Amino acid sequence: MILVNQTAIAVFMLTFIICVGCTSSECIQQSPCSCVFPDGTGYDLSELEKEGYLSTVDDSRYPNYVFYFHPCKDVPIKLDNKTTECSSHSGVSLCMKKDDVFFNLGTSKEVEMKSQPLIQSLVFHHMKNTTTINFVCTHAHLSSSLQIDILYSEKSEYHLVLSSAQVCLKQIYSKGLSTGSLLVILLFVFSGVYFFGGALIKKCLSGATGWEMVPNYAFWMDLPALVKDGFSFTFSSCRNDSYEAI
Repeated sequence: MILVNQTAIAVFMLTFIICVGCTSSECIQQSPCSCVFPDGTGYDLSELEKEGYLSTVDDSRYPNYVFYFHPCKDVPIKLDNKTTECSSHSGVSLCMKKDDVFFNLGTSKEVEMKSQPLIQSLVFHHMKNTTTINFVCTHAHLSSSLQIDILYSEKSEYHLVLSSAQVCLKQIYSKGLSTGSLLVILLFVFSGVYFFGGALIKKCLSGATGWEMVPNYAFWMDLPALVKDGFSFTFSSCRNDSYEAI
């Protein structure tokens, strides 16, 4: 029972540390066109909304396709005085024109912001269609543009590129303690309570002195060897016979 409790404590601490790293690198979505990292930086396309909807330029690779994008909220995209999927009701955020036929590719409620190493993007999911708009940060004096990257029409997957100064990483909130910092502080606080509180309890209840006051002293002394055994077991492809040999 003691071994189980000790193992659970070690697993908890390792999971806690891993979660700190994961949380500190996640951009939390605040609105259809903005997200914020724990350090206060993030992406906000609200200024881009003032430019109206953007459309892709002629692309010789895809001469029959034109995309229209309006960030942050839905608007009726009316072209050629036709009533289409993109101009009716409350409008859309992303529209595609193919061979003079308009298709709704997503509203502001069907978009999520995704962060990947070196790439930030908006991803629209509408029915069977998936459209990814990757960000390219440009200088402020350059106008915003929307371009086709690559289309997989047979799979209903479309990839676009949005180039603008408004998609650059910026400071959204004043910098304070990040979520990761708070979690690290909590880790030290709970560790202090565990070690000092446990030592005090053992001192008062059993009269322990010296290293005997450390809670689960035998476990912490054995921990390096347990970690070594764990690595050996893992790198031996988790074979039972290899583990028994250890």
